[in-house]
Formats: sequence, C-alpha cells, structure tokens
Amino acid sequence: MKLTYQHWENKINLEKRDSVDFEPHLHKAVEIISLLSGSAFCSVDGETFEIKQGDTVVAFPNQIHSYWASQNITSYVLILDASIFPEFKKIFKQKPVCPIIGREQTEKNGFFNVMETVFKEYNSCSPAVQKGWLTVALGKLFEVCEFVSCDKVHTDIVGDILSYCENNYHEKLSLGTAAKALHISESRLSHIFSEKFKMSFPSYINMLRINEACIKLAETDLSITEIADLCGFSTIRTFNRAFLKQVGVSPVKYRREV
Repeated sequence: MKLTYQHWENKINLEKRDSVDFEPHLHKAVEIISLLSGSAFCSVDGETFEIKQGDTVVAFPNQIHSYWASQNITSYVLILDASIFPEFKKIFKQKPVCPIIGREQTEKNGFFNVMETVFKEYNSCSPAVQKGWLTVALGKLFEVCEFVSCDKVHTDIVGDILSYCENNYHEKLSLGTAAKALHISESRLSHIFSEKFKMSFPSYINMLRINEACIKLAETDLSITEIADLCGFSTIRTFNRAFLKQVGVSPVKYRREV
C-alpha cells in the first residue's frame, strides 16, 4: 500500500472540487467531504464504502483514508485542525462508527444548508464569523453521527509516533532508536505499524523521506546526492532503490518529467 502522511500548513482548508481521487493518506486534521453530484468510493481504516450524491464522509485524525470516483463529481471539501475547536474535544477523542453520513440525515437536520452558506460567505466574513459558521456545521454533522470510544492510550501513542517520525525521519533511524525515544518496546512499535499502517517502520520512514525528496527534486537545484543525504539516506544506492520502489521511476527521470 502506498501511504502518504499529509502535513497541512493552514488550520482550515475549504474548497469546492471536481475530483476526489486521493491515494491512501492520513493526517492530524479532520476531513469532511460532501458529495454534491456524482458518486465515488472511499476507504477508511481498511473498510470500503460507496459515496452517493448528497452523502458526507468524515475522517478523524490519524484515520487512513482514500477516495476514487466512478464518474465526474463535485464536492465540498473541509479540512480543519481539531485543536481550534475545543468544544468538540471529547468527540475528537472518539471515532465515527460509520464514516458515511447519508443524504437524508444531513438534509433533515440542515447540515447541507449550513455548508452551502459557509462556502458562499466564508471568504467575506470576519475570522470570528468564519469560526462560528464552521462550529455550526460541525455541530450539525456530529448531531447525526454515531461515535465509538477509542483506546485513548493507543490513540495517543499513534499521535506520538507520527510526530516523532515527522520530526526525525531526516536522521538515522531504526526501530530500536524510535522505540527507545517513544518509551515503548520494539515489538509493540512494530505491531502498531503493522496493524495501523499496514507496513513496517522502515517502509514508513522511507515513505516520508521519498515524499520530501520528490519536493526537493521538483523545487530545488540540489544534486541528487545532496537530496538523498538531506532526506536521511545513508547512500545514494539506497536512495535510488527506495525511490524507484515508491515512485516507479528513478530520481533522475522524475526530475526530468516534473
């Protein structure tokens, strides 16, 4: 599975899209997609669902999710940092029983009407009013969601692991050094990666490194050797092999084509 970890610079991302094709990814944000037309499919934590016109998908922090469309679609996409909505703190410590909220539910309680207003007026509102509209939208959505308690310890550990990996993947890392830094056993860390991310710890670190390398290849004039070193690879041979495995082409060809 090709998995990416997304880091959002903005606290709130709000846009209307005509595509929802995204490979498996996860992040610390809450992601809400309302399908205005067409149909699509999504996968959340390994379970696949069909999304029909009028349905809404909600993915909570650290849930692995992906989307692919079977036809042309239009959608509202809202991605936001959960930390700026403390009124929903208890909810964000849980997760939805089902990530798909049907059209009948959201139309009945007014969620869709609120979302339409948000997209029409958001950019012309003051920050206080913007947050007010988004708070109402979240409240309406969560009103028709059913939640299940998460293992708080497990959830916190996953968050700590993601933060640690994001901050240290440029360095020389091993399962042992990561486990020691996170104060858990190597076997437990390995199990979490296998269960949650469906990949090994080294594969996840390489994924972060290659994602960074792709950005540097496209946006800088640094040599491939310099990029490999900056991204945490010990040798250019290891970098080339990992890059080809994840991207499907060599770093040289990737830079030439972007």
